[in-house]
Formats: sequence, structure tokens, C-alpha cells
Amino acid sequence: MASPQIENGYTRTANELQEALCKLNMSAYESRVFRAIERLTYGYSKTKDSVSIRQLSKLTDLDFRHAHRALTSLARRKLIDMKTEPGKVSIIGIQKDYEKWDQPTDASIGDTSIGDISDGDTSTDDATDAYTGIGTDACIDDNQRKKEKKENIIPEEILSSGASRSEVAIKTPKGDKWGTDEDLHLAREIYENVLVISSTQKEPNWASWVNDIRLMRERDGRAHSEILALFLWANQHHFWDTNILSPKKLRDKWETLIAQKRKGGEREGSRNDGECWAGAI
Repeated sequence: MASPQIENGYTRTANELQEALCKLNMSAYESRVFRAIERLTYGYSKTKDSVSIRQLSKLTDLDFRHAHRALTSLARRKLIDMKTEPGKVSIIGIQKDYEKWDQPTDASIGDTSIGDISDGDTSTDDATDAYTGIGTDACIDDNQRKKEKKENIIPEEILSSGASRSEVAIKTPKGDKWGTDEDLHLAREIYENVLVISSTQKEPNWASWVNDIRLMRERDGRAHSEILALFLWANQHHFWDTNILSPKKLRDKWETLIAQKRKGGEREGSRNDGECWAGAI
């Protein structure tokens, strides 16, 4: 049985701010991320602090893509202050001047929807039930299942390549780009670390990303572990960190990166954010 006690720690916020929050419309994901930021700043008696997407994802139990989308929406609505610099984790804090907050109508709460993962379109509009206050972020999984069911036909050109239907995790409608569950998992791992460098990086075309990873495996003979290891090396390099932001770029510059890595091309004092990198390989 849960038994929270003030003696074990508490978060102090001004009553005036709490009263303003009572009148604020937020989507479910925005609210969870906002409360997480409140906990990670005010909970440690700070007005702002370095907060990573990984921290927000872990604390809110949201997929990092949903957490990133909600964070971006909060910043756009001026509910939080966020300062980003290349190669550094974003400095984030609650915007206390609630008169600056962008207060939407009930019909436009929280642009935190996820688009079609199969073709990279992230333009899906967010809608809110005027009676329940539940936005599309509560229906994302259901909408995605319907989309996947509609596109469950695997093109013959994919099957002829030797892949079974169970192996294809994601594809474009035409079937010209596709990848496996392992490819998609690696693509998400790469994107999560790209967000450490550039927290405003747009969500990628997942089918294109997994396709590039698949090509590195099948045509170039690279194992998933090799791909991730070289990406993480580049991700901590003083020059390549802002230049290798996708699997395609990694593939294009593979030989150059390998040569520099062998020559000890890492900068001294490279980032060593244990929380961001622990268990990455």
C-alpha cells in the first residue's frame, strides 16, 4: 500500500501558481510532462535545471516520442522556459508568469498527436472531447492499430527479398522502404540520442530511417551493435555530434568516421552523461 509522507520529500509551489494551473487547459500528455518538470525543478528547490527527454520519459512512463512532442507543445504555449544549446541537455523551468501562458480553447488542447509512423507524416490534427477533456493522445494507440490493420498487406517485392511477414515491422505504403522490429528499435534509440543534441529535432520519417539501417545490415554487412556503437561515438564527438543526426548520414560517412575513430579523433572531455548513455550499447 502506498503511503507518501512529507518527511520523505515534497514539492513547494506558490498557491497563486497552483490556482492558475487549476484554470489551465492541457492535454493528458502535456499535464504529465508539466508535472514531471515541476517535480524535477521545484522538487529540488530549483527554478530551472537540466532535464533530458529520457528523464521525462521515465518519470511520466511515456514513450520518448510522446514526451518530446508534449515538451515541445509546452514550450510553444509558453508554459515552460526552455533553453537549448548544441551538445547540451536543455535547461527547463516552469514559466511562473501565468499571464504569458497560451490558453487554448477546449477544441484545440495540446498539439501532442503522433502521425502515421509508416510514412513519417506527423500532421495529424489533435481533437478534444468537449465533455471528457480527453485529447487524441488517449486514442493514439487505437488509431495506429487501425492504420496498421489497413496497411497489413506486405508487397511482394518485400517478401521476395527473403523477409517474412512477421519480420516486417514498418514500411511505406508502396513497400519501397521497410525494416524489422530490431531496425525500428535501433532507429528509436538513435533518435532519442539525437534529441540530446537537438531537443527541437523533428520526428523522423521512421520508414526511411529503418530502411537505411536495414541497408547497412544487408548491403554493408554491419551488425546492429556496430551501427549503434559508431553512432554513439559520433554523437559525442565535437564535430560529428551535430552532423550525424540520422542513419543515412551515418551510412554516408561510415568510412570517414571509422578512420577518425581509429586515429583517436574523439575530443578530450567528451560528454559523459551517465544517465543518458548508460546501457545504450
